Amino acid sequence: MFQLTVPLLIALIFYILIPGWGAFHVRNRCRGFRNRIIRASLTPLLQYTEAPAAPADENTGFLGYYRFFGSLEAIQDDLIWLRNRHISVSADLKYCSVYSIPSFLNPSEPGDNARMDDIPADEMPQRFDWNKIFSLPEGTKMFIAGALYSAKGRVVFRNEKETPLTVILYDGEEESLLARAIRSGRQKNEYWNQFTPVSLSIGAFALFILAYSYLRNPFLHFYSIFSICLSLVPAIVLFPPGIFFYFIYKNLWRKSRVLRAERDLVKLPLRYFMNTGPGGFQPDRLKYGIQIKAPLPNGGEYACRILPGTEAPGSGAGIRYCSVAEKLLRRTGGTGEYYEFGTPADSGDSRMPLGPPADPLAEHVILPGNPGELAGECSRQARIFEFLSMASFFTGLIGNSILGFIILSLIIR
Repeated sequence: MFQLTVPLLIALIFYILIPGWGAFHVRNRCRGFRNRIIRASLTPLLQYTEAPAAPADENTGFLGYYRFFGSLEAIQDDLIWLRNRHISVSADLKYCSVYSIPSFLNPSEPGDNARMDDIPADEMPQRFDWNKIFSLPEGTKMFIAGALYSAKGRVVFRNEKETPLTVILYDGEEESLLARAIRSGRQKNEYWNQFTPVSLSIGAFALFILAYSYLRNPFLHFYSIFSICLSLVPAIVLFPPGIFFYFIYKNLWRKSRVLRAERDLVKLPLRYFMNTGPGGFQPDRLKYGIQIKAPLPNGGEYACRILPGTEAPGSGAGIRYCSVAEKLLRRTGGTGEYYEFGTPADSGDSRMPLGPPADPLAEHVILPGNPGELAGECSRQARIFEFLSMASFFTGLIGNSILGFIILSLIIR
């Protein structure tokens, strides 16, 4: 029994526990990135006309939490200068992480924050430590959000331990930044992380050495072959016939990842309605027209209204489709209701279409269905695909392992 427990324990530690711990670490880090940029979108946009006049804290010069879009002007050690059309700011990036998000698949087309299909589904943001970035070209577009301070007559963003700066390098239009970051802001496969290659290598080598020690004792023949099979687990799934199930697993896992990204995207407009009263966003209070409004960080209003399916194409906003919504529309024959989010007309007429907000991170978008229901259905289907993908992976793995054990039994006597 001891001879069987040892290889199983090695496999458990190096094949499951260590990569699994890395998977939770990576998933939490990606979730943290998405949460940080969502929180940043709820802070005021720093503009010339809205720059704080006096520090909130006279001792430290703390002005509050802001965000800023700008182009790189200069770099001096850890200090950078950014400028847009109205204002120039600096940022101290010491001990800061910098992210670079993927571009649109069709960058020549006008940027549209509703074009989810043009956001690469298999790419993810790249994370760099600032002290490992040696140079950036002048004019690089950067988004920065965090604590703003007044120092020597200038405003400067500073990295803090509790509230680190969110710094993103991007191209394209500002309006597309949030959707691109949310769609791509997750690991392609959490199990394959920075700890996995080393852990699998150590585990496979340890099992191979254990199998060799078992081979020296003829009474441990079964356990030696079993240990060899376990040592081959990291690669055995890539051999036929299990590789067929491996490709099914990859395809299903990709669909699950896309669904989770779509879930986050359809929920994005709801973030402004969290503090609009008891229950927040309540679609049952909506009638045709503007019924629910929420304040934007820089002033103005953000609103939602329901549209009949026949009115949606002419409303002036991009329709954010997702796989769940498309199936729903096919079931209803395209007669479902649409939810439009944007800025209400100045006239206050609820029959007027909504328009794009001045805030580049506030979306003028149409969802083909109740966003809460769409998000819930995306989560449900994502869990189904995750379960099916893992079932496919382990089917191929177990099948190949059994076949490998039989072959090794015939070879090693």
